[in-house]
Amino acid sequence: MNEFIDFHTQGFELPPGMKDLSNLLPPPGNAERARQVQLPIESFAQIEGYLLRLLQSTASYRVVDIFSTDCQGCLAVTHSRNHFRLMVTMHPRNRTKEARVSDFFSQRNISPQYDSGFQALGIDMWLCFFPLPRVALEAAELLRELLQQVFGLAENAGLIYTYHEQNAA
Repeated sequence: MNEFIDFHTQGFELPPGMKDLSNLLPPPGNAERARQVQLPIESFAQIEGYLLRLLQSTASYRVVDIFSTDCQGCLAVTHSRNHFRLMVTMHPRNRTKEARVSDFFSQRNISPQYDSGFQALGIDMWLCFFPLPRVALEAAELLRELLQQVFGLAENAGLIYTYHEQNAA
């Protein structure tokens, strides 16, 4: 053993007060919280920017997911093969809210392209596609109204956006 190294003292690479790498692990019970990914909270004002990015991209498939911070509202706007549409999912199913979504689009003379309930991993789910206007400003206004009127979000509510692109293989 090297007489100049004391292995019982803190190494230079560990934070103060830590003598072992295991001290860096979160305490029991906090492991799940430590693994959570923190996504930035944005506002309603960013909807149009994300839709413009979606429409201007040359990728073969692109999608922007829009979540309320409580994850009660989940919308996905997709653009592929000249289809620009909104996918609304609800899990677990909420038939009252489903009817409100359907009524919202029906009042605007927009018919669903696909409407189905199904089971996934034992959870009763609902999935519905609606076509969107090809003008980002019009589509953004429609999504704002949907989030406010059907999902009950205030204009200043925080939203979480994720954007994905995929080119053809």
